[in-house]
Amino acid sequence: CVRIPESPAIDWFAARNCLADVNFFGHLLASDAVAGELGVAVPEHPDPSFTVESSLTLDGVLAEELVHGGTRSFETTLDQQYGAYARAKRLAEDCRDEIIEDRYEEATLHRTREAWCEWFGDPAWNLTLVAVDRRYRWAWVLVATDDGRLEAAARQASGAD
Repeated sequence: CVRIPESPAIDWFAARNCLADVNFFGHLLASDAVAGELGVAVPEHPDPSFTVESSLTLDGVLAEELVHGGTRSFETTLDQQYGAYARAKRLAEDCRDEIIEDRYEEATLHRTREAWCEWFGDPAWNLTLVAVDRRYRWAWVLVATDDGRLEAAARQASGAD
């Protein structure tokens, strides 16, 4: 979580859901706060393309990533049983509640699957989410990847492994 500095310009672009127009995400991802917390080398000017989404989607995006976000099948990462998807959804809802609370109108979600630094693996498994809280001026950054290869996942899915 990174504090967004006071800035009428940032406020203007955030209110219009066009933070990418001022390279907000490049500055955020290259900041000492993000790079230091992740412990990764970040290019000086990362330039991933983000989609803008409603904060209402945050728990769904997180639950989907928990269930289907890597090279290993869901069955090998969590006991496959009735209610497992519901557990993933509840965990994602808890995360959403911590970030958004009930202030959906005051936050936006931004998503990319681009590898904006060398830490990321295959594009299919990369995820960067940035939740921007306009009231409290926070940017919550969540990154995920998998070290597995897309080809290995395809072989496993086809039963070749």
